[in-house]
Amino acid sequence: MTECDRTIRLYYLFSITRFPVFWGTIIITYIMEVGQMTLSEVYNFEMWCVIIVAALQVPTGAYADLVGRVRALKIGLVFLILQGIAFVLADGPFLIWVSNILWAIGFSFASGADSAFLYDTLLDYGREKEFRKIQGRALAYALALTAVLAPLAGHLAAWNIRAPLMADVVILCIGLFFACKLSEPAHHTQGTKRSAGRQICLGAREVATHPRIIWLIAFMVTIAVTGKLWFFTYNPYFKHVGMPIHQFGYLFCLMNVIAATSGYYADSQAKRLSSKQSVTFILLAIAIPIWLMGAWVSKGAALLVLFQQWVRGYLKPFVDGLFQSEVASDKRATVASVQSMAAGLLEVLCLAWFSKVTEEHTLPVALQGLGITALAVGLVLIATYGKVFKENDSEATKGDAAEATLSLESESEVRKTANM
Repeated sequence: MTECDRTIRLYYLFSITRFPVFWGTIIITYIMEVGQMTLSEVYNFEMWCVIIVAALQVPTGAYADLVGRVRALKIGLVFLILQGIAFVLADGPFLIWVSNILWAIGFSFASGADSAFLYDTLLDYGREKEFRKIQGRALAYALALTAVLAPLAGHLAAWNIRAPLMADVVILCIGLFFACKLSEPAHHTQGTKRSAGRQICLGAREVATHPRIIWLIAFMVTIAVTGKLWFFTYNPYFKHVGMPIHQFGYLFCLMNVIAATSGYYADSQAKRLSSKQSVTFILLAIAIPIWLMGAWVSKGAALLVLFQQWVRGYLKPFVDGLFQSEVASDKRATVASVQSMAAGLLEVLCLAWFSKVTEEHTLPVALQGLGITALAVGLVLIATYGKVFKENDSEATKGDAAEATLSLESESEVRKTANM
């Protein structure tokens, strides 16, 4: 086994243990019951968490680019473990707040550093063309583990609602162990002679002067914000249509199976579709099911969340493949953090809006409003895609991909020369 293959295998193991895998099944129910919050209060609570993430994203991204991606990942895991412990011990709003603040810090350190680590590791070995496939499989394995454990999470929660969160702390500790086994890509071991302020300015300039990066950030922000608002309605919607909590796990299992399958085959899906076709399907698969869940309230409509799972598995490998090819190597984590910060700032506004909507209207009405809004924004993005990427048909897509591949090959040759 080569050193690159060893690193890829470690990355897979790290990916399946780097975030809590049990809590998605019951997280909103847990916050509402143990934290004694209404759904509207949960949105307000999440809004403040997002503000913290937005404030930390760019500095932590610059830290990852300047000091090291692996070190940033290890720091992120330590804070996520502390978050899990605070969550388990919570008995009211205070420790729920503390937990989410710790989560915001941990997420900020890990966000962007993971993709930058993988891409630059592959670039060091001349295997960057495999990025989308490896990233998709890493996500698929993580989702598959979540799928396997989801039914258990539902039954554990029915027995003791804290039990799934205790198990997550153990999994995060295993994730930290694997993070400690990762090795920094070669160019990071050489050091970068820049201040953090200079790195942030360069990352911001990289975004401001590249229309494609701006469009990709707008696209990712739209999907991320809409997906989060939708996800927060899962548990309340399931309860609203009369689904018992132990059945949540089975539905989450099915959701993660679909997401894992989509992620595993992300590379082959992307090769069959033009980029514009992928963008269109992703946006429609988010907006239309949300509206339908609000218009057709039933247990059957709850299955429409499965559309989001296809997007969930496909989105990161697809967009990261486009995104990484547009960004200079020494700014990857910083620019990714600019994207996350933009998402965070918009999330704050949307969470405040959706909190007000859920307070004044029924959940079905709120979902219809969210779906219509997402569809309107999605249509604008679809309409502007061709102008930004100069892609009016699938042949243009292939031309853009070939040009990006030549650019990546050139960067790889420069990296190999520098490391000799």
